[in-house]
Amino acid sequence: MTPRLRENFCLFLATVNFVAFNFGFHVHEKALLMVYIPLLMGTRTDGDRLRVKILGTVLMWTLLPLIPGYIESAVKHLLFFL
Repeated sequence: MTPRLRENFCLFLATVNFVAFNFGFHVHEKALLMVYIPLLMGTRTDGDRLRVKILGTVLMWTLLPLIPGYIESAVKHLLFFL
């Protein structure tokens, strides 16, 4: 295995999963975890950490509709902003 492949394996894995998510026929919000977890494992620099933090915020926002109900909706958005 080349050193570049070994160093960036998590980034390459996340990229492949993101492409599969974008071109998939039936995608779910939970499928973004397949992108988020390898990126989280492969963070080394501050730029990587910022990218993972932004993606994590978007990921949490997309998972919120899985909580049903109107009352729960207000509570989940309040908790998200806190």
